[in-house]
Amino acid sequence: MMRKKCGWCWSTPWSASAIRYWWRADGPEGLARYEAHRDDIALVVLDLSMPRMSGEEVLAQLRASDPHLKVLVLSGHSVSSEQFAGQAEVLKKPLSIKALAHKVREILDQ
Repeated sequence: MMRKKCGWCWSTPWSASAIRYWWRADGPEGLARYEAHRDDIALVVLDLSMPRMSGEEVLAQLRASDPHLKVLVLSGHSVSSEQFAGQAEVLKKPLSIKALAHKVREILDQ
């Protein structure tokens, strides 16, 4: 599988699939995109380490806006599913695009 890094986005197998996705550089950009397109967004994939606003802060604002939104948290640090129980699914980085795609499909199918 080839991936081309392009700023904050990657060309992935999803490029040709029915899954539409947006990459954002930081929390405020992600929150703005969510608010502008919330009716079109079924899942937010959220990194805990971001500039300008932590993933925890973004998650809190997303939960305040929509308690039922599906969220997948990614972290390279030691985090547990229990830490985000009832708020988000968790995947530890590094991970393969295949593992990410599998988890995304699993969450969307719930």
